[in-house]
Amino acid sequence: MKTLIISLVMFAFVFAQDLEMPQNSMAVASSLLTEEVAIGDTARIQVYFNFKGNPMLWAFDTLMPPSSMGMQFIGYKTSTVTDKNETGIFGQTTIELRFTPDREGKLSVSPWSWRMYYAPFGDTTQIDTMDMHFDEFVMKGLPKRFRLEDYTAILIIVIGLIFLAIIGFFVFKFIKKSKEKPIEPPRPPTPEEKAIAQLDKLSVQRHKTEDIIDKIAKITRIYISERFGFNAQGMTSKEIMAAMSDLNIGGNRIVSLQEVLKFCDDVRFAEKYPETKEITLIIEQARSFITG
Repeated sequence: MKTLIISLVMFAFVFAQDLEMPQNSMAVASSLLTEEVAIGDTARIQVYFNFKGNPMLWAFDTLMPPSSMGMQFIGYKTSTVTDKNETGIFGQTTIELRFTPDREGKLSVSPWSWRMYYAPFGDTTQIDTMDMHFDEFVMKGLPKRFRLEDYTAILIIVIGLIFLAIIGFFVFKFIKKSKEKPIEPPRPPTPEEKAIAQLDKLSVQRHKTEDIIDKIAKITRIYISERFGFNAQGMTSKEIMAAMSDLNIGGNRIVSLQEVLKFCDDVRFAEKYPETKEITLIIEQARSFITG
C-alpha cells in the first residue's frame, strides 16, 4: 500500500488594515457511505469540516491515511466550498478516504487522528492547534461482483473462437460435399455440334477450293453416319439419297443434302471450278441440312 501524505498549507493574506478577524471555530463530522462493499469496489469514508470563518486560514499538519484491516487505502478526494455573509467568509471542506477490500468478511478502518493549524490572516505568531480523533469504522466485505467489463477480453476471445468454429464447420461441410459429389464427365458433343463446329472452321481465304469441297463432303458423310447409323462414307451420293429416302427424310432437308452432294461431285469428278460465292452458298446448304 502506497502511503499518501498530503501537506496542505492554506493561508489567506489580507491587505486591508481595518478588516475584522474571523472567529476560529470549526465543527467536524465523519460518516461511512456504505456498510457493505464487494471485493474490487470502493469503500468511502467522508470527513466534513465546517468552518465558521474562512477555511483558507486553516491548514492540515499531515493527512496520514488510517490503518485498515482487510482493505487497501487507494487515495483521497478533497473539495472545499466557500460562501460569504454579513459576518465574513465561511465554508466547508470535505475529505473522502477511499479503500478497496481484498477479502470477504469483517473489514475495518482503525481509529486515527489528524491535526490542524489555525493562522489568522497568515500571522504565524498566533497559530492555534486542533487535534481531531476519529472512531473506528467497520463494514462487511462481500464476494467480488460479476462485472462485464472485467471479462471483455475473454468474451472477445470466446466470441472469436465461436465465429471461427462456425466458419470452419461450413467450410468442412462444403469440402465434404464437394468430395462426395461425383464428378460428371463432360458431355460428348452431338453429331450436329461436331459437324457445325467443323463447318465454321472452313474459310475461302485460308483454304484451297479443292480442300474446302473435300472437307464439306467428308463432314456431311461423317455426320450422316453418326446421326442415321449407316456408313455413308463408303457410299455414293445416289446410295446415300436412297438410304435417306428409306428413312423418310424429306422436305427442305433432303433438298439441301442433294444440292451439297451434287455440288461436291461436280467439282471433284466433273472438274467444275466454283466461284467463291458458290462455295459460301454450299457451306450454308450443308449447315441447313445438318441443323434440320
